[in-house]
Amino acid sequence: MKGKRPLRGKTRSRATVNKYINLLSVVIDHLNEEHDADFENVVKTVRKLKGADRKRKHRVMDDEFAAILSHIPAQDASDIVEFFTFSLNQGTRRQETFNLTWGDVDPANYRLTLPHHKTEAHDDEEGGQIRTLTRAACEQIQRLRQHYKAVHGRAPDPEARIFTRYQTEATYSKIFARAAREAGLQDIRLHDLRHEATTRIARDCRYNSTLTKSYTGHKDERSLARYSHASPRDIHDTVQQLQVQNGRDGQAAQQGSSPPSDTAVLEADQKEQTALANLIERIRNDKKSKSLLVNFFTSLSDSL
Repeated sequence: MKGKRPLRGKTRSRATVNKYINLLSVVIDHLNEEHDADFENVVKTVRKLKGADRKRKHRVMDDEFAAILSHIPAQDASDIVEFFTFSLNQGTRRQETFNLTWGDVDPANYRLTLPHHKTEAHDDEEGGQIRTLTRAACEQIQRLRQHYKAVHGRAPDPEARIFTRYQTEATYSKIFARAAREAGLQDIRLHDLRHEATTRIARDCRYNSTLTKSYTGHKDERSLARYSHASPRDIHDTVQQLQVQNGRDGQAAQQGSSPPSDTAVLEADQKEQTALANLIERIRNDKKSKSLLVNFFTSLSDSL
């Protein structure tokens, strides 16, 4: 299949093996239903590998991330650090970060356009998936753009890639894994940055899934749940903040909707009476207005 690595000579996880089994079963059913084939779908009788649906829950804490960055070779530090930092700020996949061009990011409008990404087959006809840039990602892109102008004396080409140190995305994963090992960290992968970013974005969005998905690009609640790993402390703190905010809003609403006091009502009545008395006095002193009123009431009584 286009864009997929060959199975031969590669080690695959249990989940990946089960996915291929499911895919083969779907292909056989499609041939039978749509092309009048008569294959016995024996794939349905194959038992799936156990332990394949275990969710990866490893988070990359700030001290761990700093330790990883400190073990990146000096000659690679500039581009590599920015690559990893953007992945953590925005939660983009490795391929998405690698292919990111200057024209894909619009910090002024917090807009990120990804023409090529994992779920591009589900996109609308708008040139790719549209996501919301996080504030941290916007600030990083603006800083990188200013640095580019300072070095090259011109704005970057919109079609040029932002991160250009290496020509293959797999190299970034290898460097990340090596730096993690040298930092004494076990079982940390580059893709874990997407997990960590999604968890942080979900927290900042008060666990509103619609808002969170607008940043991360997840298509459904199930896939989002696999990447968001909120701790009980995170949930507790968010609930506390919401309760405080709701309390303030409730007090403001009560203050805004409270009925006027008796003193306020009396003051309003007095103002209205004073204004009416002043108007009557002006009419009495104005001969023209007085004559017009007399004529009006005379004509009205005649018509009745």
